[in-house]
This record gives sequence, structure tokens and C-alpha cells, in this order.
Amino acid sequence: SVDLVVVVKDRFNNLASSSVVRFTRVGGTGGFNDTSRTTSDTLITTNGQGQASVRLFTSTVPVSNIIKAKLQSTANDSVLFTVKTEPRAISSLVMTVGANWVAGVAQAVTVNAYDQFGNLTTNAVNNIQLTPVASPSLTFTPASGLLPLSGGVASFTARDTSAKSFMQIQATASGIGTQT
Repeated sequence: SVDLVVVVKDRFNNLASSSVVRFTRVGGTGGFNDTSRTTSDTLITTNGQGQASVRLFTSTVPVSNIIKAKLQSTANDSVLFTVKTEPRAISSLVMTVGANWVAGVAQAVTVNAYDQFGNLTTNAVNNIQLTPVASPSLTFTPASGLLPLSGGVASFTARDTSAKSFMQIQATASGIGTQT
């Protein structure tokens, strides 16, 4: 969320209290005053310092919100705000692997990175590191086990050269915790 504030002054440059400002979402998916983001238009009366403020709750996916703040008492006194939302912070990693492995056969391993709201972090620039846990016969492609996220996803190939009933792979995002 972000707080938007306009200051209203009269023609003599004095702060104008008790003026009404209409905040309207012109584009995007943000909303005012509550986290449901359903309110797209709201009226705010300026305080004693001539300020009208509203909290814009933004989306958790990449989007540009365009907000118009217009003084109700005039025909054309307005200002536009553009608020861009770009989720980047990784909150969790989800690793997908096949359930049945065959010794010596390459298997796909996919790691998806999500933000705190469960959205794929398509703008994240972290690297994902795969590491075998107590499985010395496990190898990865690329051999380093390190790939950058692309659109919130890193796709690897893994191969275990010996058949065993238990194997663990750990995924780590640079600057973030692990997922095993």
C-alpha cells in the first residue's frame, strides 16, 4: 500500500481546509481505504493543513495504477499519480520433482519462487542453487546446480547414478532460505 497526499491551496497560496478532493482510479487494479481494493472512487475532505490523503492498496502482481485527484469545487484542477507495483521479494520456494526415479535417467526438477501473497515472483532476479543432501551420487545440469530465475522459475535436470529409496535435494535462493 501507499499513501497519496495532495495539498490544496487557494489563489493566494493559502492552505485550504475543508475542501473536497475526489480520488479516482483511472487505470490499474488498486483500491482505496481497505485491502479488498474494491473502492475505486472516494471523496476526502482536506484537513487544517490543506491536505487530503488516501491509502492506495495495490495489487500483488505487476501493474501500473493511475490515480486522479481532482478538487471538486473547480472544473479542471487535478493531478495524476502513477504507482507501479512490481513484486520481487521471494517469500517461499516450491520444488517439483518426479515421484519415481530410475537410476541413471535424467529427471526434471523445477523450482518456483513466490512472494508473500503466493504470486509467482516474475521480476525476481535471484539465483537458485540446488544441492544434494546425503546423496553423493546425485548430479545436476548445469553441473554447478546454479541457475538464475527466469519469470520466477528455474528448471534443472537431475540424475542419480545409484538406485535408493530416499533422496533429498535442497534449493536455495540467493539471499533467501532453503526448501528441501
